[in-house]
Amino acid sequence: MSHLKDPTTQYYTGEYPKQKQPTPGIQAKMTPVPDCGEKT
Repeated sequence: MSHLKDPTTQYYTGEYPKQKQPTPGIQAKMTPVPDCGEKT
C-alpha cells in the first residue's frame, strides 16, 4: 500500500497581498489573474 499524504498540507496556505480595486473588480488587474474555468 502506498503512503497516504494529508491533502491539507500539500498546497499553499499563506496569504495573498490585499488588493484595492473599485467594485466591480476587473480580473485583468488582479495578480495572479483568477482562473474561472473558462479556458481550462
